[in-house]
Amino acid sequence: MKEIKRENGQVKQPLKGEKEKAVDPETLLLVKKVKKKKKKKHKRVKMYHRSSQTPCPHPGMGGLEFGPYFHVEKQPNGGALVAHAYTAQLGALSPGQRHKFAQEFVTLAFSEDSSKAAHYVMGIVHGAASYLPDFLDYFSSKFPSAPVKMEILGKKDIETTTMANFYSQGKHPSVVKRSYSHGTYRAGAMRQISLVGAVDEEVGDYFPEFLGMLEESPFLKRTLPWGTFSNLRQMDPTESDDGPIMWVRPGEQMIPVADIPKSPFKRRR
Repeated sequence: MKEIKRENGQVKQPLKGEKEKAVDPETLLLVKKVKKKKKKKHKRVKMYHRSSQTPCPHPGMGGLEFGPYFHVEKQPNGGALVAHAYTAQLGALSPGQRHKFAQEFVTLAFSEDSSKAAHYVMGIVHGAASYLPDFLDYFSSKFPSAPVKMEILGKKDIETTTMANFYSQGKHPSVVKRSYSHGTYRAGAMRQISLVGAVDEEVGDYFPEFLGMLEESPFLKRTLPWGTFSNLRQMDPTESDDGPIMWVRPGEQMIPVADIPKSPFKRRR
């Protein structure tokens, strides 16, 4: 029997009311209520803005002059909408029409519903930056002595060097140029540099020529911190606190090689 206890070597059968006296019924009831509350708390789903939980309806292309050039993708996870446009299809438009299209595209990409929730999570113009030069090649040739902070691959140290050394020389000669392939390279990341002037401990400078190239894009002309879509459209770029900035990573999904020695897989002896 499970209720039998041993006391001084003798077997004793506990009384029926012994267990009931040990735990007060009111206390037991409170404990049960607390347990139920804990279970409900863990099962409760976090709720944010209602519109972010409910799939937003498609705003439609009615009334748009360049509707055929818009492509809307609905993500299977969550039902988010992404607006796409392709530069190859915009080649038939005149410069004036491209500016009108950029106005329509940016307006649509930033549109909101009645509850101030965005219709689109992202707006992508494929090939719109093809006119820009290679950023590292441009800065290493135009501003070779510009200071940058570089991470060392596999270590947590940060090295301060120049743009030219990061791109072409450094401790590993031409490692970025030599190992670059399909959007990745085998070297540490370059920390962000400000393109509108450095403040306090920031790294960077004011590069008006490069900013001018960015503004040649009708899309960036509207979406830069001082662009036509901004409330600060008359602002001097040097007064911007929102960039733009530039940084370089080996790849978006970089493997933290510094944590490899901590791998749970043991080496074979």
